[in-house]
Amino acid sequence: MITEDINFTPRAQKLLQVTKQVAVSFNHDTILLAHLFAAFFELKQSKSLEIIQGMGVDLDRLKKVLYEDILEKLPNIATSPASIKLSKSYCGYFKTVY
Repeated sequence: MITEDINFTPRAQKLLQVTKQVAVSFNHDTILLAHLFAAFFELKQSKSLEIIQGMGVDLDRLKKVLYEDILEKLPNIATSPASIKLSKSYCGYFKTVY
């Protein structure tokens, strides 16, 4: 996995862990940026969400759209957590940043 060579802070590691858990909970076989975004909601305390809310975004509405209109509509593919892969866009993000 591309993230194995990167030293993440404990908080970032937790975020990535929760991101994978979100994908598993929806029976998705690929981790997408939508899963990462959903992980911010799962962590409860998120500076990112505070910033988005500060821009006037209704977080309850955003969460509803994210979960009901995006994540729940992605194909469900029963798979083991060990076989989940990162999407190309997700990998591309890490290549760009690191």
